[in-house]
Amino acid sequence: MTAIIDFTQELKAIKRQYGPSYHRNPEAHRAAGRLWGTDCNDCGVPQCYMEDVHVCIGSYRAAVKMHLTQKDYILVGLDATTATGGFGYAPSVWRGVGYTDELTARRSGIDGLMAYFNRYGETSQSRAMKDILRRVINTLHDEKTPQLNLLNCG
Repeated sequence: MTAIIDFTQELKAIKRQYGPSYHRNPEAHRAAGRLWGTDCNDCGVPQCYMEDVHVCIGSYRAAVKMHLTQKDYILVGLDATTATGGFGYAPSVWRGVGYTDELTARRSGIDGLMAYFNRYGETSQSRAMKDILRRVINTLHDEKTPQLNLLNCG
């Protein structure tokens, strides 16, 4: 069985069924939630989720948020903060991709965070900021295989 679940087409069908204002329709959220096997609020976000990866270096923060559904799918959200901004999103029934195993979900989230911080670093002019970003990215990379870090093999 594949570790990645793609419900993009099914979610597009739900959006078509409920029309352009699907995001304001509680029934549409429930339909998307049933697809994944979870309850959600009126924005499509599950009621609870956990932070699995949490990196904090200076004013830079990175977190991978995960929600395990009743169908054993994992929905992923990201949170990234820099000295001057950030981005993020909660796990959502409206994201087309989920996962069947925690390690794949974790790595996918970390890859998303690393991509964000790499893009942010491309526009940074400050050497000190680039140094911190490098530390954040390296720490995130190490989090991809945490069992190796415990043995100092990573």
